[in-house]
Amino acid sequence: MSGSRRSFLKQAAATAAAGAMAVRASGGATRPRVQVSGSDGRTSIDVRDGRLQIETRTLTAIFDKGLIASLKSKATGEEFIGGHSPDTRPLQLLYRGGESVAVDESRFGSIASRKVSDRRAEVLVHSWDADGLLGISIDAESGDVIVEPSAFSSRPGVRACRWTIGGIRPDLSLVAPLFQGIKLKLDDALLRGSRWTWPQAWEAGFAVLQGPAGGFWVHTQAVDSLSEGKV
Repeated sequence: MSGSRRSFLKQAAATAAAGAMAVRASGGATRPRVQVSGSDGRTSIDVRDGRLQIETRTLTAIFDKGLIASLKSKATGEEFIGGHSPDTRPLQLLYRGGESVAVDESRFGSIASRKVSDRRAEVLVHSWDADGLLGISIDAESGDVIVEPSAFSSRPGVRACRWTIGGIRPDLSLVAPLFQGIKLKLDDALLRGSRWTWPQAWEAGFAVLQGPAGGFWVHTQAVDSLSEGKV
């Protein structure tokens, strides 16, 4: 990447106001999908010791209190999640002015997971500031894990509900549609502490995390408020 392009992106990141990969509250719901390439046909979702154990034809995953604790490719056996910091929260509400409020169990709250069907489970979050519901399901055809974050608060001014992916392996590269496209290591100074708005700077709702042998990608797509439709 040329010096002039890096300078432009660095300046743009410094002035961006909204969180990267935030789920938009207006204009209908959005559903992030997590996908790893590969295939073997098996699918299941179970709750064991309060954690969601997920297997699709392309990946295995563990959700612990709404956070991805493990994400492995079936094709290579590669693990993409290395553990999150203690302050990582599964859900956040974003308010006008850029304020974010965690939706978790830290203040008189609780988090519980329950299985709804063979391909769907829910994480219920009760907290002091808001209540949240994280729907997690499997698309058997594609092997995607579909995540549907939502939250309710009596406080006015909510602009978005954000679901967090923490603990991504630091040696992976981010491939993302930032200002016509970038590919950078996660520890690059350009990415550290930056926020990118959608759709002004983050021009499409997806990101690829790429390693030497494989990787995974996350993408979101709006769901019409009257009909979910196909994502």
